[in-house]
Amino acid sequence: WFMHFFGKKISPEAGVEAIVSEIQSARIKIFSNPKLFLRSVGSVLLSHFFYLVAAEILFLSFGYHPLYRVLISGYAAGALFTVISPTPNGVGFAEVGMAAVFTSLGVNIHLSGVISILLRAFSYWLPLLFGFLLLQQSNLKKITKEVSE
Repeated sequence: WFMHFFGKKISPEAGVEAIVSEIQSARIKIFSNPKLFLRSVGSVLLSHFFYLVAAEILFLSFGYHPLYRVLISGYAAGALFTVISPTPNGVGFAEVGMAAVFTSLGVNIHLSGVISILLRAFSYWLPLLFGFLLLQQSNLKKITKEVSE
């Protein structure tokens, strides 16, 4: 019904076949190069570990010594809301979800908000800004190269 509303007709069987085909393709790629797959999984886990360390450092810089379960729970809530929120990359929802979990686990509400916003600033907004600036620089180089030719 949903796809029919937009004028597309997709049979349920075709949708299931497409999903199964994608899963089989992913399985083939994973088993064709397991070292690359394990390296990818390891880099993702390592990046999450570094963000947890950053959260610990932020808490310590404000004079609060959180328990690791508080740290991990708040960060996991932020990561969850990043995935399931309706906004791109969880903008707004991840910060609020992280702060709510920190607060529910005993952290001061003001500190929870500040830590959540700062952690998201380091993990999302700062890389986004750097990426935007580098993209502008590369486009500027391309334009100046075209003009000089």
